[in-house]
Amino acid sequence: MSKPVGVSRISSNSERETITVHLNRTMFPEEEFMLRIKYRGLAIMDEYGLYESWDKVKSGTLIQTNLLILASRNFPTGARSWFSCFDEPDKKATFELKVNHPSRLNVYSNSEVERTIIASPGRNLTLFKKTYSRPTYQVALSVNNFASQSIDVKGFGKVVLISISREN
Repeated sequence: MSKPVGVSRISSNSERETITVHLNRTMFPEEEFMLRIKYRGLAIMDEYGLYESWDKVKSGTLIQTNLLILASRNFPTGARSWFSCFDEPDKKATFELKVNHPSRLNVYSNSEVERTIIASPGRNLTLFKKTYSRPTYQVALSVNNFASQSIDVKGFGKVVLISISREN
């Protein structure tokens, strides 16, 4: 019986934007293992990776936010800016997204919602089902106040249609 696999150290290369996970023993091609990484990325307003967008309307002396969008734009290498990954088309993995978001907003991904729970007053935690194996640039996420409707499409399964108009 082989020694269990463990991480002995992690090194990084900021120029190449990579980390290397060093193991306590050699891994063999026929072995299966799971690497679980917890990571917190930042959303920024450059429309690359995970980005935020607001539509602000002036109401009297106050600025009121009518439209809030947090969305992913991963192609070709944007995924690495918001989560730790192998950001190359031939490197594939499964993903299980968990999104903590304001309860007044909807959250969408390219995987079905497994369940949504109340995380704290005014906040929900939405857990998505595991995706099939895919390159990281195909992971999609959006948090917004758009309404949606689910329909079943023969040959495709469940399809979510998202309205362009805002919920009020």
